[in-house]
Order: sequence, then structure tokens, then C-alpha cells
Amino acid sequence: MSLLNVNKIDPATGTALEIGTSGDTITVPSGATFNVAGTLQSGGTAVGNTPAFQAYANSSFVAIANDTYTSIPCVNEYFDSDSAFNTSTYKFTPQTAGKYYVYANMVTDGNWNTSAFLMVQKNQGFNNDDLKRASTYASNDAGIFVGGIFTMNGSSDYIEARVYQQSGGSLNLRNQGNENYFGGFLIMGA
Repeated sequence: MSLLNVNKIDPATGTALEIGTSGDTITVPSGATFNVAGTLQSGGTAVGNTPAFQAYANSSFVAIANDTYTSIPCVNEYFDSDSAFNTSTYKFTPQTAGKYYVYANMVTDGNWNTSAFLMVQKNQGFNNDDLKRASTYASNDAGIFVGGIFTMNGSSDYIEARVYQQSGGSLNLRNQGNENYFGGFLIMGA
């Protein structure tokens, strides 16, 4: 084993620096810090927790029909790294395969007096791998948050945040300060 002590390795102008040869393993030992100020890539693709997005409903009240799975109409985005969230269909279609943490939040307006269900749902499926759900009996303003991990194929899988209630009529979500929102991101290294 040879040891080279230097403070900086800089490639010739207009070239790329290559470390190692195909089949080699480059190791950063325990306790060392690998600080990347630029873009870290793998195979020419940026590595990070993207695609990532968070969107929100901006109307004062969002109507939820009786006995219907209703998507939260998140028409505005805080961010959308890869333009993977559709503000017309309210679906997140990442186009990158992997495991994603997806979450949603809703707040009832206080007039429900019934059970409220919030779910993040892959391809509108109802099995354990496709659905994460939270519920509450909403007699006052009630907030519900749900989150979970989904495996996405990247090309056709999509996720929605949907609400369900069976009061007999339409009910509203309260929306003070954009509290009805939906988001998610790729889990790097999963």
C-alpha cells in the first residue's frame, strides 16, 4: 500500500478527475467527512432526496362530498424538484423508481360530527402496500396527519392524498394558513 499526502488534487483545465478503475472500491473511512459542495452524481444522475415536492390547497374551505374518496385539491406548490406533482390531477408521479416517504395533512372545519379518514394512496389501491390511513371522529376542528413509505416503479405509479367521510352530505375542510397539504420525497439509499 502506498500513501500520498496532498492538500488538493486538481484535474487539468477542461478535463474530469477520475479516481480508480472499473472494479476498484474507493473507501471513505469511519470518522472521515466527505463534504460535497457541488452536485454528487451516480452514473451521471444527481444523487439526493429527489424527486421531492410539497403542495397545498389554498381555498378557504375545501368541500368533501359524502361517501366519495376526494383528492385534496393541492393547486399550489411550495416546491416540486422534478415537476412530478400535477396541480390539476393532484397526483405525484415521480418518474424515478425507489422508496418514497409520502405525507398529508388535513383539518376539518368543526361541523363534521362523523368519522374523518385521510389517506395517502398508491394507484388508488387498498392493500397494505398501497395505502396508509389515519382517522378521527371530527366533532370540532380536527387535524389529521398521515405518512408512510411506498415503493414506486417510477414510470406509472402515482400517489394521491384523499379524504373520505359518510355524514350524509358534503362537508368542508378548514384551511387557515394552508393547513391542508400533501408532500413526499425519495428516500436516498433505501
